[in-house]
Amino acid sequence: MVVLEQFYFGGVKLERWLRLAAFGSLLLAQNALSLYFYLFHPVLAGWFATDMPPLAWQANIVIHVFQTVALVFLLWVTWD
Repeated sequence: MVVLEQFYFGGVKLERWLRLAAFGSLLLAQNALSLYFYLFHPVLAGWFATDMPPLAWQANIVIHVFQTVALVFLLWVTWD
C-alpha cells in the first residue's frame, strides 16, 4: 500500500479515489466488452449460444457476475 501512496502522475500525487475510479473504469470496460461479445458480436454471440460447452459457459458467467459484484463494491468504497 505504501507503494501505491507514492504513485505520482505528472508530478501531482493522485488521490486514492482517483486510482480506485481508474481501476473500476477498466473493470467496467472489460465487463462491457464481454457483454458485447456474449450478446451482440455477429460471430462470437452465436458460438457462445450454440457451440460452447455448457460448463464453460456457466463458468464464464459466474466469473463475470463476481467481477460485477466487485465493481459495485469498489464503487461503494470509492464514493464513501
